Amino acid sequence: MSRPSGLTTADTDLALPHDGKFVRLWRRLHSKAAMCEARTLYEDLRLASWAAGERTTVENAASVWLDPDPVIIAAMEAEGLIDEEHRIPEHAWCAWYGPAYARLEARRASGSLGGQKAAEHRRALAAADL
Repeated sequence: MSRPSGLTTADTDLALPHDGKFVRLWRRLHSKAAMCEARTLYEDLRLASWAAGERTTVENAASVWLDPDPVIIAAMEAEGLIDEEHRIPEHAWCAWYGPAYARLEARRASGSLGGQKAAEHRRALAAADL
C-alpha cells in the first residue's frame, strides 16, 4: 500500500500571530481585511505544503474562495513569510517539516519493528502447537 508523501498533521507555533514578521506585516498593510487574507494565505500555504511533503506556492495552496492579492503576496515576501517563488522559505521549511517528518518515520519504524516481533511470536506459538 502506498502512503502520501506528506503528513496528515502539522506542527504549529502557537505564538505565530505575534511573530515579528506578522507584526511588521500589520504595520505594512494596516488593514484588518488584508491581514485576514494574509494570515489565511499563510496557513493555506503551510498546511498544503505539509500535506504534499514539499513546499508549494501561495497561488497553488490558496483556499478556493481566495484570489490572492498581489499586493498582499508582495508584502508577505517583503516581510520574509514567503520567498521570491511564493513558497515557505527553505530555512523555515527545514526547521519545522524536517524534524516532524523524521519523528513520523521513527514512529513508523518502531511500529513496524513491533509488528515484526508480534508476527515472530505468533509463528513461534503456531510452530509449538504442531
